[in-house]
Amino acid sequence: MTTSTHGGARPGAGRKLGNGKPDAKSALLVCKVTTDEKDFARQLGNGNASEGVRRALALAAAHQT
Repeated sequence: MTTSTHGGARPGAGRKLGNGKPDAKSALLVCKVTTDEKDFARQLGNGNASEGVRRALALAAAHQT
């Protein structure tokens, strides 16, 4: 009987985080939102919830004291 070399976990296997460039910005999953919050984010982002969240954060940063 031979030992199979196919399948199973391997060190270093799987999707890598980021794009490998240390100074590159990469998207992060930060928090969970309610359905109402997601709907509002979609309104702010013209149908794109992620864009709506980015716009809301930009507005909040601009109004910081």
